[in-house]
Amino acid sequence: MKKLLLVALLFISCSKSDNEGTNQGSLDPIIGDWTIIESGGALNDGETFKESMPCSNAQKLHFYQDNLFELEIWWGDGNGGCDFDRIQEGEWIKTTRSDYPGANYRLIYYEIPGYLDRETGYPKISFEGNNMTIRYDYEESSYFKYSYKTYTRE
Repeated sequence: MKKLLLVALLFISCSKSDNEGTNQGSLDPIIGDWTIIESGGALNDGETFKESMPCSNAQKLHFYQDNLFELEIWWGDGNGGCDFDRIQEGEWIKTTRSDYPGANYRLIYYEIPGYLDRETGYPKISFEGNNMTIRYDYEESSYFKYSYKTYTRE
C-alpha cells in the first residue's frame, strides 16, 4: 500500500511539472523584459553601421501577455550620462500581412501629445537564445535599407 501511494505521488508530481512546462512553452517568445545590447543598420549603398550614442542603447522593452508593451526612452544628460525621459506604451500583435514581406509582428505605439503621433510598425522579430532582434526593412526610396535593435532577456 505504501509503495502504491509513493508511485501515485511520483506520477502526480511528474505530471504537474510536465504540464507547467507545457504552459510556459506556449507563451509567445516576445513576452518578457528586454535590455538593448546593440543597434545599427545598413544604408542603401550597402554600408553598415552600429549605433554609438550610449543613450540610444539604454532602452528597455517590456512585453506583456495582454499584448501591451512599454518602451523606456532615455536621452543624454549633456555630461556623457543618460537620463530617463519617458515610457512609450503600445500594443504588439503577431501578423502575417502580405503587404509587409518578412514582418511577423505589428507594433502600435500610442500617441504622446507633443512628442509622437500614433505609429504602427511591421518589424521582423527574431529570437536566438536569450536575444531578440527587431529589424525594420525600408522602401528602396529610403536612405536606409534596414535598421535593427538587439535586446537580451533580463
